[in-house]
Amino acid sequence: MKQSSKPFLLERYHRIVDDAAAFEAFLKRPLPRCIWTHPLRTRPEKLARRLEEDGYRLTPLTGFPGAFRVASEPRPLGGHWTYQAGLFHIQEAASMVPVRLLSPRPGMRIMDLCAAPGNKTVQAAAAMENRGTVVANDLRYHRMASIRMHIDRLGMVNVSTTCSDGGSYPRKAGLFDAVLVDVPCSCEGTSRKNPDILQRPVPGRERLLLRQKWLLERAVRLCRPGGRIVYSTCTYDPEENEGILDAVLRTMPDRLEMRPASIPGLRADPGLTAWGPNRYLPDLHMAMRLWPHLNDTGGFFAAVLKRTGDLFSEPEPSPPICETENGQAANSENRLLPNPKRVHALLASRFGIAPSAFDGFCLLERGRRQIFLVAADHRPPRQPPPAAGLPLLHLSMKTPKLTTAGALLMGAHARRNVIDVDGEQRDRYLHRRRFALHPAQLPDPASEGHVLICHRGVLLGVGVFRSASMTVESLYPKRFATAAADSQKG
Repeated sequence: MKQSSKPFLLERYHRIVDDAAAFEAFLKRPLPRCIWTHPLRTRPEKLARRLEEDGYRLTPLTGFPGAFRVASEPRPLGGHWTYQAGLFHIQEAASMVPVRLLSPRPGMRIMDLCAAPGNKTVQAAAAMENRGTVVANDLRYHRMASIRMHIDRLGMVNVSTTCSDGGSYPRKAGLFDAVLVDVPCSCEGTSRKNPDILQRPVPGRERLLLRQKWLLERAVRLCRPGGRIVYSTCTYDPEENEGILDAVLRTMPDRLEMRPASIPGLRADPGLTAWGPNRYLPDLHMAMRLWPHLNDTGGFFAAVLKRTGDLFSEPEPSPPICETENGQAANSENRLLPNPKRVHALLASRFGIAPSAFDGFCLLERGRRQIFLVAADHRPPRQPPPAAGLPLLHLSMKTPKLTTAGALLMGAHARRNVIDVDGEQRDRYLHRRRFALHPAQLPDPASEGHVLICHRGVLLGVGVFRSASMTVESLYPKRFATAAADSQKG
């Protein structure tokens, strides 16, 4: 029997959407590509000029300062050198909503309880100006790679990653000013990007609903009184949205209250107070429902909760990482470097990076192979064991090597052994190929060893200068190149 071209899944929402025909029509359109400017690396107007010079056409994204909708994309954005240099991040517009509602500010302590693939993590970390604390947690270890990739490319030193079940996240993590709980869901709202999702059955539905409830309840326990919790999904299903909120609000009436969820300029429907035989609390109308046809986005749901009442029994968070006792930074895996002047001297000697460039940062050693850079006011959890900060130096080789992540972050402070390459050389470098230098590009003094590669004043990474052949060997990491290729597909 031939399957209907109109899935029953969509028909069930006709009674709650304002325009069923427009809703279904937009689901058949490609999802627009959207990006946001890295605020610590460039200005939105400068980024737009660079991309428009190469044929891209951008329009400002309503409701999201510094973000753009890509109206014309002659080549995949993930392959553009400005993306690989970390000047912007690709993120679907609806996916930007939860962090905007979370209102991150410098110095806050924020938990992203279900963080992979990490887009919201780095969005929050950038909004916090690389200060304070973002803890990015996910249950599955293999999903942490994408989070770390975003952190490294964008140079976020205020993030710790943990791998733990969010529904039972350890109490010793301490309390947070804000908690984002973007729960696993049936993903109906992603159908413009993944059309097959509408034809797939949702396995273990009752278990999924129970898990969503557990995650929200744990988010409440992790949030300090007066703090903010954002619950979000990429599904239309009221049982996964208003139904979960209603259940938790009734369970914790003295711990939570709904707050209005809205973003100026962004069209959204209010949350539901009834679905079939179910009647929900009246305050659930303060949630927001994003239908694809309202803003030309994916489908999304988000709600803002204020944590009220007294403390649970959870302890206060650990002190800032630079104030830990006996040099221990959160646990034995992250130890404060006892002699940071050695690293300062090394980078000053080779690249002319002044020690003052490290003001506001701390250096950690993890084993004997890597030095990490972390924000001085960062407060990682005591448990589970976190991976804190950004990899700065590799020590497992004859000459310590500045990492690509470290070069993208600190390279703007370099005053020697920096080579500005042309477009052809840039492309060879990013494709991990050796390239020849013109005489005018030779570093001064022209000494063998590590050099920083930049293009039009923007750092790209690290290479090795070979004086005998007047060439540079690209040290652009394979994982960066692979991630850039993957981003072109989505």
